[in-house]
Amino acid sequence: MMMPGTTVAVADADGGVALTFTTTQSSEVDELRGRVKRMAALHNQGGMMSGGMMSGGMMGGGMMGGGMMSGEHGMRGEGPMPAAEASTEDVDGGVRLIFKPKDAAQLEALRGHLKKQAEHMQRGTCPMMSAHADAAPNDAK
Repeated sequence: MMMPGTTVAVADADGGVALTFTTTQSSEVDELRGRVKRMAALHNQGGMMSGGMMSGGMMGGGMMGGGMMSGEHGMRGEGPMPAAEASTEDVDGGVRLIFKPKDAAQLEALRGHLKKQAEHMQRGTCPMMSAHADAAPNDAK
């Protein structure tokens, strides 16, 4: 999913954590937003490979959570991402993907997990960034 000129930043959000994807290529902003919104929708539907994008699908129980990046093995041994709901909001030059844990007691674990995932994404060592970004539906919150 990482498109040329795209960066990801992670920050604490009220009751959750936010991944902000921005691009330096103004012609690609709509494409970037669409991809991230599809990821959020997929995550919330139980997504890519068993449970959501970051906590059950592409970034959770699936590719980053219970699948390639979580579940039994986790990405590079990081373990599963706590269950969370995803939402998006447009920002200048991109989109913010916000995760809020389903169990508030898991907030710090969620923040730690997503900070590591953002590092992988930025370095280009996150398999979900290229493998399945276009597979999700386009109906995120």
